[in-house]
Amino acid sequence: MSRDTEHKTDDDTGAGKYDPVGRLRARRFREDLRQDAERDARKIADHLKQTYGATVYCIGSVAEKDRPFSSRSDIDLVVKGLPRNRYFAILAEISDMSEFGVDLIPYEDANELAIEMVKTVGIEL
Repeated sequence: MSRDTEHKTDDDTGAGKYDPVGRLRARRFREDLRQDAERDARKIADHLKQTYGATVYCIGSVAEKDRPFSSRSDIDLVVKGLPRNRYFAILAEISDMSEFGVDLIPYEDANELAIEMVKTVGIEL
């Protein structure tokens, strides 16, 4: 189904008319998906803590309940203590642990915005 036909209304005022508000509501209010993503984030964090002794923070739309969350959202994890030379191998390890994309950000290489988010809204997992 194309984006233009995804959410159409079928009322007397315009049968088949594109409904952008309905589409936004359908994407925005997916608390069930956020809960699934949070569960996956905790599973990934447990793996990283047990395997690498890492400290893991969740930021972004999973951590911030007032932000929209949809099937296109991802899991943003800022991680302290990962071996730098194993970053891509670790990313491959965790890629199948969630149906959501995972953005794995080494704390040691994170930009100022990511560090600020860890400090203000981050959830240690």
